[in-house]
Amino acid sequence: MSLTKSWLPAQTVQPKPDINAAGNTRRRLEVRQLIQILLVGCAFAVATAPAATATASAATASNAPLEVHFVKHVVDRTNLVFEGTVSGAVNGSLVSRLVRLNSIDGPIYNITFDWIVSAADKSFTARTTGTWNTRTGQVVMNGTIIAGYLNRAQVHEQGHLVDPTTLTFEGFLQLMPATAG
Repeated sequence: MSLTKSWLPAQTVQPKPDINAAGNTRRRLEVRQLIQILLVGCAFAVATAPAATATASAATASNAPLEVHFVKHVVDRTNLVFEGTVSGAVNGSLVSRLVRLNSIDGPIYNITFDWIVSAADKSFTARTTGTWNTRTGQVVMNGTIIAGYLNRAQVHEQGHLVDPTTLTFEGFLQLMPATAG
C-alpha cells in the first residue's frame, strides 16, 4: 500500500498583482488623502488644546485653597469676643468668639471658636478647634464652615498675637473649596 498525499489540499499560489501606472497613481492619492486627514486632525487637536488646558486650570483653580487674611482685637475680654476685618479671597468684617474652652495644659489652651465673616455673597460662619499657646502667642485651629459661603468646607487657621495689651491677632483662614458641599 502506498501513501499518497492526495488528502492534502492543493497549494494555491496567488500571483502578485501587476501594479500599473494607473494603480500606482490611485494608491498615491489615497495615501495623500490619509496624510491630509491626519494633518487636519493634528491641527484641530493643537488648536483646541489651549482651551482644554484652560478649562482644566479653571477647574483646578476653583478647587485651590482660598486664603483669607484677618486682623482682630478683643472687644469683650470676659467672653473672648473679637472684632476685625478680613481681606484677600474674601473682603469684609469679622467677629470671632469663644464657643468653648476645652482644656488648659500649662500655657496651651485648647479652644473652640466661631468665625463670623460678613462679606455680601461670600459671608460665612466657621467653627474651629485648636490650640492657643499663651507663651508664644501662636494659634492653630482646624474646622468646618457651618453656614453660608462654601458650606461644609474645611478651614485651617493660623494666627499670632501681635499686641498683648489689646489682644490683637493677625493671621489667615485657609478655606478648602474642594471639600464644600
